[in-house]
Parts: sequence; structure tokens; C-alpha cells
Amino acid sequence: MTRFLQDILRQPDELERVFQYLCGPGHHALEDAARKIRDARHVYLTGIGSSWHAALSAQPLFQLGPRPVHVQEASEVWQFTSIPPDSVVVVISRSGRSVEIVNLLAKAREERALLLKEARDIKDKIINEAKEQAKEEANKMIADARIVIEQQKMAAVTDLKNQVGNLVVPR
Repeated sequence: MTRFLQDILRQPDELERVFQYLCGPGHHALEDAARKIRDARHVYLTGIGSSWHAALSAQPLFQLGPRPVHVQEASEVWQFTSIPPDSVVVVISRSGRSVEIVNLLAKAREERALLLKEARDIKDKIINEAKEQAKEEANKMIADARIVIEQQKMAAVTDLKNQVGNLVVPR
């Protein structure tokens, strides 16, 4: 199975984990982010690559609100857009480390726009939870592997003993 197919097959579980978090411990952060977006005079929704496509897909949902949302690719916002101080900038990014995103975040801070960093906190909490689950699974697999190895050793020793026993000439 390719890694691409593994990513596709993992998506339903990942989405369920996000929804569980947003309906549970992350509910207050989500409500706070929604309030900030509702209160802003300008909302910018941006990203790069697949994150940009996610922003485009989310645009119609934002357009249902009381004011339009500005959807632009992150490097365009960084290089060509003036961000008013009473704005909210929603940056969609997997890592938050690309040059365009780093520079856009700095520009938004300089122009005193509100950044919704709670989304990154949510992502970090989900990643940490996934790491813990992966660690538990890995520990189970290691324990199972140790049991199998011990069983194989016992079988090998038993087989060796039987072979040696067959070679011994009785007196």
C-alpha cells in the first residue's frame, strides 16, 4: 500500500478526532475564534498549496456571514495587501514554517491584525494526542514482538535439543 493511499484511508479517523476535540475540550477555543471573526471588520482567509484550496473551499461558508471574506494566496497577502488593524487573518498551514507564511504572520503582527493562533494550538493538541496513541501502539507492538521472539527462541532451542538428542549415540 502506498503512503498516498495510507493518507487517504487515514482521513476519516483524523477528521473524527478533530471533530471530537472541537466538540469537547477545544469547544471554547472554537467559540472564541468564531466570535473574533464575527467582530472583525475585515477577514482574510489564506494559505499555500492544498491549504490555499482549503481556504477556497471554506470561502462560501464565510460568505454566509455578515461581511465578505478576502481570500488570497499567502504570498499575495504578504507582498501586495495592506491589512487594516481591525482585521482577522486566518492562515491555514500544515507546518506554519514556509517562508511565505512566516513573513505573512510577521506582517499581520506589524499591522496589528488579529491572528487566530488557536487553530495552531488545536492542531498541536491533536498531534500530541496522535503521538501518544502511536507511542502506545508501538509499545504494544514491541511487547508482542518480544513475545514472538521468545517463542521462536524456545522453539529453536527445543528443535536444537531434539536434533542433538538424535545425534547422541547411546552406550
